[in-house]
Amino acid sequence: MCKVLFLNSQYRARKRKAEGSYAFGEWELLKKQYGYRCPSCGRPESEIKLTPDHIIPLSKGGSNYIENIQPLCRSCNCKKHTNMKKYQVSNQEDTPETPETPEPETPEKEKEEGAGSGEETIPEE
Repeated sequence: MCKVLFLNSQYRARKRKAEGSYAFGEWELLKKQYGYRCPSCGRPESEIKLTPDHIIPLSKGGSNYIENIQPLCRSCNCKKHTNMKKYQVSNQEDTPETPETPEPETPEKEKEEGAGSGEETIPEE
Protein backbone atom coordinates (compact mmCIF):
# COMPACT_ATOMS: atom_id res chain seq x y z
CA MET A 1 0.00 0.00 0.00
CA CYS A 2 1.37 3.41 -0.77
CA LYS A 3 2.07 5.92 1.97
CA VAL A 4 -1.02 8.03 1.07
CA LEU A 5 -3.43 5.10 1.60
CA PHE A 6 -1.66 4.30 4.88
CA LEU A 7 -2.12 7.89 6.09
CA ASN A 8 -5.79 7.88 5.03
CA SER A 9 -6.32 4.72 7.08
CA GLN A 10 -4.69 6.31 10.13
CA TYR A 11 -6.82 9.46 9.69
CA ARG A 12 -10.03 7.40 9.57
CA ALA A 13 -9.08 5.63 12.81
CA ARG A 14 -8.29 8.93 14.58
CA LYS A 15 -11.58 10.38 13.38
CA ARG A 16 -13.43 7.47 14.99
CA LYS A 17 -11.40 8.05 18.17
CA ALA A 18 -10.04 4.50 17.99
CA GLU A 19 -7.41 3.58 20.52
CA GLY A 20 -3.91 2.85 19.23
CA SER A 21 -1.94 3.30 16.05
CA TYR A 22 0.78 1.53 14.09
CA ALA A 23 3.75 2.61 12.01
CA PHE A 24 4.21 2.17 8.27
CA GLY A 25 7.09 -0.25 9.00
CA GLU A 26 4.77 -2.41 11.13
CA TRP A 27 2.29 -2.53 8.23
CA GLU A 28 5.03 -3.60 5.82
CA LEU A 29 6.17 -6.32 8.26
CA LEU A 30 2.58 -7.55 8.64
CA LYS A 31 2.20 -7.86 4.86
CA LYS A 32 5.45 -9.86 4.78
CA GLN A 33 4.11 -12.21 7.49
CA TYR A 34 1.08 -12.87 5.30
CA GLY A 35 3.35 -13.61 2.32
CA TYR A 36 2.27 -10.42 0.48
CA ARG A 37 -1.05 -12.15 -0.30
CA CYS A 38 -4.65 -11.53 0.61
CA PRO A 39 -5.40 -14.30 3.13
CA SER A 40 -9.03 -14.44 2.02
CA CYS A 41 -8.69 -14.95 -1.74
CA GLY A 42 -4.97 -15.77 -1.94
CA ARG A 43 -4.16 -13.26 -4.68
CA PRO A 44 -0.63 -11.79 -4.54
CA GLU A 45 0.09 -8.12 -4.01
CA SER A 46 1.45 -7.91 -7.55
CA GLU A 47 -2.17 -8.33 -8.77
CA ILE A 48 -4.01 -6.33 -6.08
CA LYS A 49 -3.46 -3.63 -3.46
CA LEU A 50 -3.49 -4.85 0.12
CA THR A 51 -5.48 -2.62 2.45
CA PRO A 52 -5.53 -2.64 6.26
CA ASP A 53 -8.59 -4.44 7.61
CA HIS A 54 -9.57 -4.16 11.26
CA ILE A 55 -10.33 -7.66 12.54
CA ILE A 56 -12.67 -6.15 15.12
CA PRO A 57 -14.09 -3.20 13.15
CA LEU A 58 -13.63 0.31 14.49
CA SER A 59 -17.41 0.70 14.39
CA LYS A 60 -17.70 -2.18 16.89
CA GLY A 61 -15.08 -0.81 19.27
CA GLY A 62 -11.98 -2.36 17.73
CA SER A 63 -8.58 -0.75 18.19
CA ASN A 64 -6.15 0.59 15.64
CA TYR A 65 -3.21 -1.39 17.07
CA ILE A 66 -1.32 -3.59 14.59
CA GLU A 67 -2.59 -6.69 16.44
CA ASN A 68 -6.11 -5.84 15.21
CA ILE A 69 -5.01 -5.35 11.59
CA GLN A 70 -4.81 -7.87 8.74
CA PRO A 71 -4.03 -7.19 5.09
CA LEU A 72 -6.94 -7.83 2.72
CA CYS A 73 -7.43 -6.83 -0.89
CA ARG A 74 -10.01 -4.11 -1.39
CA SER A 75 -12.58 -6.58 -2.76
CA CYS A 76 -12.33 -8.98 0.20
CA ASN A 77 -12.25 -6.07 2.65
CA CYS A 78 -15.53 -4.75 1.21
CA LYS A 79 -17.13 -8.23 1.33
CA LYS A 80 -16.13 -8.62 4.99
CA HIS A 81 -17.74 -5.24 5.76
CA THR A 82 -18.28 -5.05 9.54
CA ASN A 83 -18.06 -8.78 10.24
CA MET A 84 -15.38 -10.00 12.62
CA LYS A 85 -13.20 -12.53 10.84
CA LYS A 86 -9.51 -13.22 11.37
CA TYR A 87 -7.72 -15.01 8.57
CA GLN A 88 -4.78 -17.28 9.37
CA VAL A 89 -1.26 -16.27 8.43
CA SER A 90 0.00 -18.36 5.54
CA ASN A 91 3.72 -18.19 4.83
CA GLN A 92 3.62 -20.24 1.65
CA GLU A 93 6.20 -18.09 -0.13
CA ASP A 94 8.59 -17.97 2.83
CA THR A 95 8.38 -21.67 3.70
CA PRO A 96 10.57 -23.92 1.54
CA GLU A 97 8.90 -27.09 0.38
CA THR A 98 10.18 -30.16 2.16
CA PRO A 99 10.03 -33.52 0.45
CA GLU A 100 7.85 -36.09 2.12
CA THR A 101 9.81 -38.72 4.03
CA PRO A 102 8.73 -42.28 3.45
CA GLU A 103 7.15 -44.13 6.32
CA PRO A 104 9.46 -46.57 8.12
CA GLU A 105 8.86 -50.21 7.26
CA THR A 106 6.91 -52.18 9.83
CA PRO A 107 6.76 -55.98 10.13
CA GLU A 108 3.07 -55.92 9.12
CA LYS A 109 3.87 -53.99 5.93
CA GLU A 110 6.74 -56.34 5.08
CA LYS A 111 4.39 -59.35 5.39
CA GLU A 112 1.79 -57.65 3.17
CA GLU A 113 4.40 -56.72 0.59
CA GLY A 114 5.96 -60.20 0.68
CA ALA A 115 2.66 -61.82 -0.27
CA GLY A 116 2.35 -59.76 -3.44
CA SER A 117 6.00 -59.34 -4.30
CA GLY A 118 6.01 -61.48 -7.41
CA GLU A 119 6.06 -64.79 -5.53
CA GLU A 120 3.29 -66.95 -6.84
CA THR A 121 1.56 -69.36 -4.53
CA ILE A 122 -0.15 -72.36 -6.03
CA PRO A 123 -3.15 -73.71 -4.16
CA GLU A 124 -2.95 -77.37 -3.22
CA GLU A 125 -5.50 -79.69 -4.80
